[in-house]
Amino acid sequence: MTGLLLLLIPLAFVIYTVYKGLNPTISMLIGALLVCVVEGINPMTGIIGSQMEPSTFVTGLQSACAMFFFVFIMANLFGQVYMWTGGAKSIANALTNIVVRNSTGFNAKMKAIYAFMAVSIVFGFGGLDAFVCVFTLLPIGLMMFEKYDIPRKLLPATLFAGVTTAVCCPGTPLSCGNILASMFLGTKTTAAFIPGLVGVIVIFACDVIYLYKAVKKAELNGEHFERGGANMPPDNGDEKLPHPLLALLPLLTVAIMNLVFGINVSVSLLAGVLVACVTMSGSIMTPESKFKPYLELGNKGIAAAAMTFVPMAIQMALATLIQATNGYAFLSEIFTNMATSTNALIAWATSASLSGFLAGNAIAGLQLSAGIFTPIAEQIGLSLPAAHRIGCFAISILDTIPINAAVISGLMTCGLTHKEGYMPIFRTTVLYIFFGMIAVIAMCMLFPGLATS
Repeated sequence: MTGLLLLLIPLAFVIYTVYKGLNPTISMLIGALLVCVVEGINPMTGIIGSQMEPSTFVTGLQSACAMFFFVFIMANLFGQVYMWTGGAKSIANALTNIVVRNSTGFNAKMKAIYAFMAVSIVFGFGGLDAFVCVFTLLPIGLMMFEKYDIPRKLLPATLFAGVTTAVCCPGTPLSCGNILASMFLGTKTTAAFIPGLVGVIVIFACDVIYLYKAVKKAELNGEHFERGGANMPPDNGDEKLPHPLLALLPLLTVAIMNLVFGINVSVSLLAGVLVACVTMSGSIMTPESKFKPYLELGNKGIAAAAMTFVPMAIQMALATLIQATNGYAFLSEIFTNMATSTNALIAWATSASLSGFLAGNAIAGLQLSAGIFTPIAEQIGLSLPAAHRIGCFAISILDTIPINAAVISGLMTCGLTHKEGYMPIFRTTVLYIFFGMIAVIAMCMLFPGLATS
């Protein structure tokens, strides 16, 4: 018990320093050192290692490279194509024009906010994670919210409502959800398909109702869109954008290859990049150069991948180090006893949520819990497909805590403080995903046959 409590010291340090603006990679490296200190582990053994034997920390880095290196490269290349070409803006504009049309007043606001949430879901289905969506879609959202006079404080919550819905949905090629679960549990990305859809419907319904009430309340209170400190994009109204149907083709390519044919997500994303480079070539090439812009696009994608991959790999390394501690062994014993004495699905959901919180990231939630439950799954009657789907919900519940890097980036982009913008995020992610997870657990318990593949 003492060891488990001591592990809270490194976690508290990471949360506090990241919240105060320290680089997450530096914070987690220091956090790893603190784990060694509180657990009495030799830092040379736990973090640095030797030529003859890698450390526990380095082993985690190696695992991250083996599992996610190519996924992150392809996902960021994919996102860069949409930012470079204006494909994201084209899709958002088209959907807005279709949905909002000649509506005015409150109806126009609601249609616009739902259209933006739908765009976020679509991009999540295409494999774009929260970070890519923050930098790709929030500038578009700022323009939409200003045009229809929707309070800025609701924008990050609307974005994350769409992205986290996609994370939980069966089949989506997102590394922070289905891909992680498939790698750690050996399951399909579409595992527990019907229970997963039920849970997603619950989340979606809660989001729709909440956003309706929030916009209505803001209108009654006389709240309007104010630019404040938002990072407003330049309004180049006459810029040439790709046709929205052409912009949709790469997304459809990724979705069909991965969801329908079960092709590896990295290969599917690569195919999406190639299709995008062809269908939206007019927005990449210039009259002066037809080849150099593609090189610049590739450079930006690789640079973006490095910026997002390194913190993720450090997170996974920290989780691996925590997994080797006495405090984690005590936690493992607690969850194992819970699984054998209560309900395996509830024990798994609790473990995935709390383990992720303990290590400070969603990746650890699945990594640490899989290490506990996979060896005893058959013994406790745990369906791995059910664990896959419940895990996608569970890791999302405590992932969007205030120190989450995507949350911080989203609030900063919109010029919002945590006090102004975090509570709506809490509603659309933490609270409503919890409701969705309860629905999935209930479905898997009442109809276990639906969660066998």
